[in-house]
Amino acid sequence: MNTANAFGFFLLGTAMQVLPLLGGVTPGEAASAQTLWLQVMSVVTGAIGGGYLLRVGVAEAAAVLSRIAERRAEAREQVAQENTQTMPVGVRVTF
Repeated sequence: MNTANAFGFFLLGTAMQVLPLLGGVTPGEAASAQTLWLQVMSVVTGAIGGGYLLRVGVAEAAAVLSRIAERRAEAREQVAQENTQTMPVGVRVTF
């Protein structure tokens, strides 16, 4: 499955959930076996698509956070190297 398929599954599940409402069935009322089957399959289909999208989103978020952490570490190293001051030879420091 790819992201386009997952969006399709998720949108199909959402559409299947809305269809009984457009037909005049109130939420929570199972008017017929067809309506019940449509709602169950809409949850299954939407969960398949939504689960895949969630998994991909978490993986992408982890990759982005990892890149941000690497860049911050590099920036800290650069700042630490720039701020390193050496004492000239022969200079006496008294406190």
